[in-house]
Amino acid sequence: MEDRYGDYQILTGNEAPQRCFWCGCGVNKKRRYCCEEHRDLYYKHFCWPEAADWCMKKAEKICANCGKKANRVHHLDPLGGERRIWNKKNRPENLVALCSSCH
Repeated sequence: MEDRYGDYQILTGNEAPQRCFWCGCGVNKKRRYCCEEHRDLYYKHFCWPEAADWCMKKAEKICANCGKKANRVHHLDPLGGERRIWNKKNRPENLVALCSSCH
């Protein structure tokens, strides 16, 4: 999809011009979020770099499988060839920190 600010993916169902992508309320500014809190939530749940970083912090960089130092973030429900950068599967509950051996 595309609006006057560029391309975007339909992730929450609230994506629309002049609407907050997180809650759907109207925004009058040249942005897609009604507040910084919703911007942070949107990125944490759908943008790969932020979601992966959040997952590692939550896991304290400990592998969920063996307890060694984690250095990978794994999707429990695999992407299956879908784009990684913006994806519904980047939700916190679908990510787990793993070490190289367990990944």
